[in-house]
Amino acid sequence: MIKYIGIAVLCAAATALLRESKSPVHVLLPTAGAVCILLYAFGSLGQSVQLMSSLADNTAVSEYIETLVRAVGIGYATELTADVCRGCGASEPASAILLFGRAELAAMCCPLLLKLINSAAALTV
Repeated sequence: MIKYIGIAVLCAAATALLRESKSPVHVLLPTAGAVCILLYAFGSLGQSVQLMSSLADNTAVSEYIETLVRAVGIGYATELTADVCRGCGASEPASAILLFGRAELAAMCCPLLLKLINSAAALTV
């Protein structure tokens, strides 16, 4: 975690220095820093996802774990995309991608809700 914090602080400091010197690179530096952090994070998070997947294999909850991992991925991807858009000064596309991400999550949950309702109905009969 300290690695990621260090990259973020260095990126923020370099961006501030380059902004004051009116260098055009200061616009791209935060995005490059975010990409570096994400590449490091995906490497370490991949092992956790793989462990969770191996634990969930051949169990009754494997389908739910898969949906949960997808939902978390969609949430992070939309939030990251919106933050990049806001960082570039484009708030309208950021709002649109957040709305689309929420709609996608709601659509993803519909089959699970249907199964839950059917299970509850089967218990009452």
